[in-house]
Amino acid sequence: MANKASNKKSSGKTTAKKSAPAKKQTFKAVPTEQKNTNTKKKAAEAKVTKKPEKQSAEPSFVNQAAPYLMAVFAVLIAVCVIMGEGAVGGTIRDVLTGLFAGAAYALPVFILI
Repeated sequence: MANKASNKKSSGKTTAKKSAPAKKQTFKAVPTEQKNTNTKKKAAEAKVTKKPEKQSAEPSFVNQAAPYLMAVFAVLIAVCVIMGEGAVGGTIRDVLTGLFAGAAYALPVFILI
């Protein structure tokens, strides 16, 4: 505005300046090798996983004894639920029938499976 006002005072004519046409912006294509170097490094680091340790050929004592212990536990529960005599057996029967109702009789079978 001040520029136009000074032009009016000096020459008495108003001259409109033509602005240069806007240049189109061109973008250079960056090769994907340069653009994704950080991403590739991070992906490579994320893919690195630890190899599992070799397991011994012989199973441990716990793995061997677990099926037998579960079988003994299932028989104990079956005797307690069916017989329910004594302080310990009666308490186990009351707890299991209170938690599972009639399914307490099927619980030893499910433990064996």
